Amino acid sequence: MPSYDTFVSALETRFDFHSARVVAKDAVKSAGLEDRTDWTDDELKLAAANIPSVGKDLRPVLERLGLAQPEGEPTSN
Repeated sequence: MPSYDTFVSALETRFDFHSARVVAKDAVKSAGLEDRTDWTDDELKLAAANIPSVGKDLRPVLERLGLAQPEGEPTSN
């Protein structure tokens, strides 16, 4: 089950320890969520959708969360 810790861990693929937590707090606050241990898949998607734009490629974060297809795979429209 996804959680705040899952989210932070994924952010650590692109950010250092402290920055991942700052970005997570901002995203969670923007999404109107809490940093609890039991999120639904929809809450995880909402948190990911609220990651502040920081000029970094967030594909690795989204892939780690299972929310993006790996590079090179076709997207379905």
